Amino acid sequence: KGFKTEMIQAGYEIYNKNMDLVLKYSNYVKPKINKEISSRTEKFLGITIDEFNKTSIPYNDFYKEFNKSLDKYNPAIVVYGKNDQIVLNESYDINKKPSLSNKTRYVNLCQIIKTFYGLKNDPGLFKLFSIYYDNQDTQEHDALVDSEVLRKVFLAFRKDVLEEEYKKKIKKELS
Repeated sequence: KGFKTEMIQAGYEIYNKNMDLVLKYSNYVKPKINKEISSRTEKFLGITIDEFNKTSIPYNDFYKEFNKSLDKYNPAIVVYGKNDQIVLNESYDINKKPSLSNKTRYVNLCQIIKTFYGLKNDPGLFKLFSIYYDNQDTQEHDALVDSEVLRKVFLAFRKDVLEEEYKKKIKKELS
């Protein structure tokens, strides 16, 4: 009751139009409301509270870097679902920073894939990854790894849109 979700990790990659990596960013971010991460979060992230406290950066440092990245590259921000977008937008208020919403353009890949395949439910990112790449690796709960998996799913989906290689398999396994 009254719990607010805070950003505690940021990870992203920026690619140019040729899909060459131009920037990679990953940091734990110190929470403002709940000064300590919970033991549940500690397990989820696979990091101890002490490690988190030693390696996390102030939100202001993240904000400056993110703002600089938006100014320099003007990227479309590909997200999987709405949660990352919501948490990021709420982080401005929590940390009393001007919103960067006027600099962001979000693309919800989950919704695009769901619509393309005519699915009733949102397909899981790692489920799609396992279908596209025949890979059963488990989710690591790391923001940078998630962004790398998201890029790979995007590339496979883009190929599918052009070639429809996976359309029947995806519909069969996720319908």
